[in-house]
Amino acid sequence: MAGVGLIDGAGNEITTIEAMPLSAAEYQVLKSDPELRSLTTEQDRTEYMGLRMCYEMMAKCDSSLSWKKFRQLSLPLLGKIAERVIAAVGQPDGGGVLGEA
Repeated sequence: MAGVGLIDGAGNEITTIEAMPLSAAEYQVLKSDPELRSLTTEQDRTEYMGLRMCYEMMAKCDSSLSWKKFRQLSLPLLGKIAERVIAAVGQPDGGGVLGEA
């Protein structure tokens, strides 16, 4: 996706974010994440799953990404990234994010 409207740490515009949809098997693995199961509210689980899915879709294209560092990004920046990734690969309710036609 081009023109994402984000700036990197050096002040340069980020022009692309690469992401690939998750397979159904990859999604099932994410659903069994112990950290997800430890969250007490549905909203917390939904937010965690959304961020984790965005990270995993990006990590499929860039092995230098780490979940630990991704989680340290600011919430506004994570929101912008998630918005761009979801818009590129599908809808939050699954239509395309899981590689569906």
